[in-house]
Amino acid sequence: MLLMKTVSYEPHIITYLDILGFQEIIATKSAGFVSRLIRIVQTATRPDGWTTKGEGIRYQNFSDLCVTATPIRGRTQTASVEGLFFLELLGMVHAQVDLIAQEVFVRGGITIGPLVMSYNVLYGPGLVKAYHLEQGAMYPRVVVDPDALELVKNDPIFWVNDQKSEIKGLQSLLRTEDGVSYVDYLRASESEFNHPEADYFDFLKRHKELIESNLRKYSDNARIRKKYEWLAHSHNTVVNERVKPEFRGEFMLPG
Repeated sequence: MLLMKTVSYEPHIITYLDILGFQEIIATKSAGFVSRLIRIVQTATRPDGWTTKGEGIRYQNFSDLCVTATPIRGRTQTASVEGLFFLELLGMVHAQVDLIAQEVFVRGGITIGPLVMSYNVLYGPGLVKAYHLEQGAMYPRVVVDPDALELVKNDPIFWVNDQKSEIKGLQSLLRTEDGVSYVDYLRASESEFNHPEADYFDFLKRHKELIESNLRKYSDNARIRKKYEWLAHSHNTVVNERVKPEFRGEFMLPG
């Protein structure tokens, strides 16, 4: 007689990422290069090294899609969840910076919701919501569910210190435009480099060059070019905020 195990949903922090241009990457890059991209995402989103090790973290990769699910309550959670949502966002800052070094952009969604892994398959309403967030992101950005943000801001289980500090920390990693909040890696990464006074500005230049390259590459493809036009606008916004006027010229994109 086949015994059925008990399966129930548990709340997780869920990140759903789509590596943009993956078909072209597969066609032009080695299997080792693709493996490195996936490893960058997994390494950057794992809390190890930032704070208390997160237990029970689940990963799923489906070709160009990467899902990270971190339990926040329930029988699989054996470590503190304080600061985990902030660290998920910070991990996305690092992941995007590292992937851009490989000339790769991502689109994604982050939420908190019910999820379970059964027979090595992740499923649940939380995963569905993360998928819809990713699909609605439209541009190369990782959007954050407003309901998840409200939960984190108001539930002390997520706070390292107090509510004010938690909100300030989240705001330092996010930008909100037209009611959509997303991980602002270009601004938030400045303090994450070992030598911000040099490395950050090198990154801005590399970011500019990669956008320029894609704008030229997709000049005849309005659908894809629109994504990089948005990214160019986002880039220039950060340059205007973070670079002194006399030095902006070398970092700004036309338009």
